[in-house]
Amino acid sequence: MAFLIFVLHLSGPDLKSPSEDARLDLADLEGIADDFKWTGHDAARIDVWARVSVYRDGKLVSVDRGAHSSVTAYFNETNEAKSAYNEGEPRDDWATYLAPWSAVLAHTGHYSPEDAEKTLRDILPDVLRFDRSQPAAYPNGRTLSDDVEDIRLQMVSNHEITGDGIGPHTDLLTEFPYLGHPHKK
Repeated sequence: MAFLIFVLHLSGPDLKSPSEDARLDLADLEGIADDFKWTGHDAARIDVWARVSVYRDGKLVSVDRGAHSSVTAYFNETNEAKSAYNEGEPRDDWATYLAPWSAVLAHTGHYSPEDAEKTLRDILPDVLRFDRSQPAAYPNGRTLSDDVEDIRLQMVSNHEITGDGIGPHTDLLTEFPYLGHPHKK
């Protein structure tokens, strides 16, 4: 049995660093309860992350974070590193992952330390950012037709790999669950 636990994070001009945690009460996002009609009191940008957990040996264990697709697979090379990452929280990401993930980008995409840091600012901390004053398209939110796997391949290869050849979903439904059937190999 898996449980999806959502934690909302708010970013705004008062935050000093990308790793700073500013949790908010759901009451602060009145627009969500009102069919996503924003009240004018809400911040333009929100950061959202989620955790997928399962019960193992009577304990709830985090097995995945739900923000940026495929970062666990591309950036954490060992099972131990993947587990530690999945058990962590975004507020610790910058301090914990800047150095090892910069090394991955240097190896896979020949990034300089400066370019690696600039690139990692898009995915660290691992929260999905949405600025409602900007058009929705990954990495500003994520639409159902965004091909985030191609975007991640381009990131880790410094654009030497342009995609996986699968493409985004084109079989969207007009009602929940919105996505069509999974792609077959």
